[in-house]
Amino acid sequence: MLYNSNELEIMHEVSEINNVAIRFGVIGAGQKGNKVADIFAGYTFSDGTPCYPTLALNLSHTDMIHLKNIDKQDRIHFDGLQGAARTPSVVIDTFDPERNPNAHDQLAKLYGAIERKFTDSEGELIIDHILLDIGAGGGVGTGFGSLFLKIISEGNFPVPVTMMVSLPHENPEELENALVLISEINEFFKQQQQAYTMFENKPLANVILNYNPQMEKIVKSQKGTKDLKNQHMIWQNVANDYVASTLHEINIIPGNFGSDQVTYDPSDFQKLFSSSGKFLTIGKARIKKQDLHALESSIQKSLNDNYFTCGHKFETAKTFANILLRPTNAGFFQDIETESKINKVLNEYTDIKRLSGKMANPMWDSEHAVNYTIFGGMNLPEIIGKLSEQAKTLNEQIERQEEEDSIDISFLKNNKTFNPLSQGIQNKFGGSHTSAFARKQPVQEEQKPKKGFGFSNKTNSLAGKKITPQTPKFGGNKGFGNK
Repeated sequence: MLYNSNELEIMHEVSEINNVAIRFGVIGAGQKGNKVADIFAGYTFSDGTPCYPTLALNLSHTDMIHLKNIDKQDRIHFDGLQGAARTPSVVIDTFDPERNPNAHDQLAKLYGAIERKFTDSEGELIIDHILLDIGAGGGVGTGFGSLFLKIISEGNFPVPVTMMVSLPHENPEELENALVLISEINEFFKQQQQAYTMFENKPLANVILNYNPQMEKIVKSQKGTKDLKNQHMIWQNVANDYVASTLHEINIIPGNFGSDQVTYDPSDFQKLFSSSGKFLTIGKARIKKQDLHALESSIQKSLNDNYFTCGHKFETAKTFANILLRPTNAGFFQDIETESKINKVLNEYTDIKRLSGKMANPMWDSEHAVNYTIFGGMNLPEIIGKLSEQAKTLNEQIERQEEEDSIDISFLKNNKTFNPLSQGIQNKFGGSHTSAFARKQPVQEEQKPKKGFGFSNKTNSLAGKKITPQTPKFGGNKGFGNK
């Protein structure tokens, strides 16, 4: 049983945890995604049964050796490949019949693993929602993110999908990969918005972003405190624990902690998480002082400076929830002034009266309160614009650094220039004289993106070509790979 937050430990101490609001089927792709999926695989109910069926996907078998909680049969390695080395097109090509003669087998392996893990022996679904975790920037995570967008758009998942995506540091190659993926996601959202009404369940239900430099900054600040300065802290592990545990805690509360005032039911959480249809963020505030000022500042900090902070445009939100998990006998958290203060703080971000959602105050047997705030259905956050500017600046710097100085050789007797790529030079490897770096792939007319929801004819900007994977048919009727 995994307790990777104080709140989870207390929840299991004070209550029998027997169910979750949303039965997530968790998939982690790439190194970062595998680690987060491994955390979800460690969460169990009070009777010891797993909370979430979980899969790890990777192109490198060795990248999955460190996993502790995911069974070996659920670590899906695609044979013959040894990683993507920050090249997302390697993943795309793996499942493209035009590039890989074994693409059909690879797709069958992917769909087969998903169907096996997320259905019971009779072929019935055991999940309500797929949670895909990836790191945008690396080759495997970014490539699978792009691949899953195509799979979602073709209707091959019978349940909504939420993507959890971490954004990289200032590495030009990783920034470019991340920006291309986020651009694809944003385009998907635009098309999806035209095809679905506000309150319908969406195929791509949410995208939850985390910004690596922001998370590293928080861990460094925690390391500087008196209680933690002598502890060894790996920022990636601390951040992964926080992100996974926060989502798990919110998923536990509706079905296990009631209220004598306003309860947050499992159906409330299911509706919010399935219909938002754009970018979603979560704020978590631990409140120990029964003081209005402390309450206000804690909620503000949870939205302005936490592990999910990405400059979200709260004014564009369509859905929300505020869940105040309060001590059973603390009248302060039931007082009308406390409720008014929470309303005031939330309305500083957006007018919550116009949003779909609710406020609730479930109870638990603890000395402190925890406030969870969720805003969903938001437009592209500000951090993406900043990353685009960073990428542009870094590329300009690289171009300047690569400008070579000329050398004056006019004083030499034999000063004829030598061009290794000239027509008269034979390639020692038997090929032509043309540099591999100079090759260009023209975009054919049929490869250009076409308007309309479906994306089946959408150009893949990572690989520079159209992807048309052949989807295998399965015997069941639950939607995995079926059309």
